[in-house]
Amino acid sequence: TLCVSSQVGCRQGCRFCATGTMGLFRSLDTDEVLAQVFAARGLAEREALPPLSNLVFMGMGEPADNVPAVRGALAALTDRRRFGFSPRAVTVSTVAPTAAAFGALLGIGEEEAPPPPALAWSLHAADASLRRRLVPTAVDEPEALREGLCAALAALPPRRRRLVVEYVLLGGVNDGLAEADELAAFLRPVEAACFDPGRASRRTGVLVNLIPYNDGGGGAAARLAARYERPTWAAIDAFQARLRQRGVWVSVRAQRGADDSSACGQLWAQQPQARRHQPAAGMV
Repeated sequence: TLCVSSQVGCRQGCRFCATGTMGLFRSLDTDEVLAQVFAARGLAEREALPPLSNLVFMGMGEPADNVPAVRGALAALTDRRRFGFSPRAVTVSTVAPTAAAFGALLGIGEEEAPPPPALAWSLHAADASLRRRLVPTAVDEPEALREGLCAALAALPPRRRRLVVEYVLLGGVNDGLAEADELAAFLRPVEAACFDPGRASRRTGVLVNLIPYNDGGGGAAARLAARYERPTWAAIDAFQARLRQRGVWVSVRAQRGADDSSACGQLWAQQPQARRHQPAAGMV
């Protein structure tokens, strides 16, 4: 699996994210997005590594803030005559700045659109006030975003109606049983929108991926670590168990990059010259 970036930095400023401390330097163009995949595929061949089989747009940047380049890259990546990835093997993750983000990234309404990618929503909190604290640039509240998401999913063929909900667990912030209950209740309409009676697994089509906070790294990452902490394994297990009790399909993401502080944004944050970029005039 390759983690792909759509921008250099990010303007969303999620309070727990090392990349968010950078601000946005610029968006990548389609060729720059594709170059990451081309380089990684070549490296895998040279080093006799397993071939790339999955791509996740979960690197730097918010794909919804760079839709033309991301959609152009998706068309090339899923074209059998070019990169040849299965659309189901390509996941685009979004914090969803607005309710329209989901449809834009899935290509709803486009003429001759390629098959839609898999979709992931960086939710992190079902409660509106808590999510506003964690994702301060979000324009729409969770309920409005959910409405836009369900409308976008309804426009897809039933077998394409799948969603991963990303939820960063922050110790003492959003990792309690009350937050788990809120999340389960919040997701019911999404599960209904994703329901496919022909799905052999009989699962809802919505997977909650719990991501324990990565508190490693120096520089800006260390400042974030002072603000938040990784929850205990007891809290993680209890949160997961509560969701399962409520009928939610849930997993815990295996941590990557902790030993080298090389998770998204951490390498940049450790540089002595690291500084937050000032957005261009007119940028929100």
